[in-house]
Amino acid sequence: MTVEEIQNLIVNGEKIDVEFKESKSALTKDIFDTVCSFNNRNGGHILLGVNDNREIIGIFPNKVNDIIKNFITSVNNPQKIYPPLYLVPEIIEIEDKVIIYIRIPEGHQVCRHNGKILDRSYEGDINITDNSELVYKMYAKKQSSYFVNKVYPNINLDFLDTNIIQKAKEMARVRNINHSWIKTDEEMLRSANLILTDPETNKEGITLASILLFGKDNSIMSVLPQHKTDAIFRIENKDRYDDRDIITTNLIDSYERLIQFGQKHLNDLFVLDGIQNVNARDRILREIVSNTLAHRDYSSGFPAKMIIDEEKIIIENSNLAHGIGELNLFKFEPFSKNPPISKVFREIGLADELGSGIRNTYKFTELYSNTKPIFEEGNIFRTIVPIARIATKKVGIKDVAQDVAQDVAQ
Repeated sequence: MTVEEIQNLIVNGEKIDVEFKESKSALTKDIFDTVCSFNNRNGGHILLGVNDNREIIGIFPNKVNDIIKNFITSVNNPQKIYPPLYLVPEIIEIEDKVIIYIRIPEGHQVCRHNGKILDRSYEGDINITDNSELVYKMYAKKQSSYFVNKVYPNINLDFLDTNIIQKAKEMARVRNINHSWIKTDEEMLRSANLILTDPETNKEGITLASILLFGKDNSIMSVLPQHKTDAIFRIENKDRYDDRDIITTNLIDSYERLIQFGQKHLNDLFVLDGIQNVNARDRILREIVSNTLAHRDYSSGFPAKMIIDEEKIIIENSNLAHGIGELNLFKFEPFSKNPPISKVFREIGLADELGSGIRNTYKFTELYSNTKPIFEEGNIFRTIVPIARIATKKVGIKDVAQDVAQDVAQ
């Protein structure tokens, strides 16, 4: 880390991945909470010898070696930090003062400090040890397996809706007449990795992903009772809603109902992409709906929502976050949250390659409303698509009468 890069960190202040500690003569007691939370989240930078006001106060020269020795000893002690971390502090001289820079990497295991599990937010280091949902999310983020790959060896294909499977086959065949899914239902599920072997019991069965995609409604509720997507239209009745659809069915039908709900309440504005007229509304809906269905954290009880008001569309769903804050179109790195669901969505034409959804949403939102969408990464993933008021304007006898009355009054 160069002096210039350190100075930039100091100028920009503390944030979710930057922490300042005075530590003029000794380590502050809470530094290991920060080490643990950074390691559990996305890594970060710790600067010793800088206060909260971004002032470089420096470390007493005769204490530098003791501070570094105590730090290294502590992070290598499994009784204090588990698993132990192997970190190398750097001594930096700025403005004739000595500071210590410590880079904390993102860990592949859940880190504990004195038995506590800590996570990082904009508010600082948070003890989540007793919050079972947040602890589960952290373990799920660290491990390589996926919740939707959970195997149900005692459940047979009767749990699935053969009509939905046939519908998916037809959708795949339209895209590729020689598609490999034009086989028996079981062969199709195997080729899509929706029938797997449980590594613990060594028994084979259909997965949670297959039940979410093709399951009968009562089958889905029996294995995942929290599964729900709430579609809300709110223009006149600000406190409640003007229209609502609570969707608890399979993901393919859920996709269609959410698209239809959006088409019902959003006007198809005339939009040009160059010299070609494009249906920007439907392209936006396709991207944001497929994203929330394919990438949400289905282990959470947080109800997913699509809310349309006169200024924006908001999509919210639970998320296994790989970062915090607003995503940058040019810098973000896409992560596949539920690969088997995403694969099926791509095969039947409901989604494209990973990462294209955000780029397409940017493009068509700018065409539709001349503004940019916002994607906020966190434990709740939030997509905000600003819209012009004309997009929700309904024209009919009532509206014409109101417009005439307003003209007469004027």
